[in-house]
Amino acid sequence: KICVEHEIPFHEGSYVYYHGPNFETPADKMALRFLGADVVGMSTVPETLAARALNIDVLGLVFVTNLAFVKHNHKEVLAEADKASGMMKILLKNVV
Repeated sequence: KICVEHEIPFHEGSYVYYHGPNFETPADKMALRFLGADVVGMSTVPETLAARALNIDVLGLVFVTNLAFVKHNHKEVLAEADKASGMMKILLKNVV
């Protein structure tokens, strides 16, 4: 409801954790997609595991900053994250 009201695009899917600091290789991306991954990220899972170990409730919200088969670099990923930060602020303000 909040996403619709504020025109924030959203999807439901399967998130897969990929250890950093390197981006996934093309072979990694194909294998993870074959296994059912919709989104791959280097965060969320470690933080969730730590929080749950302390019995803290968790709500996972993920903003996608780059497409899997498009060439990207860390600077571009940070720029996309900066663009998405306004939407994340709206979402967090209305959910938490």
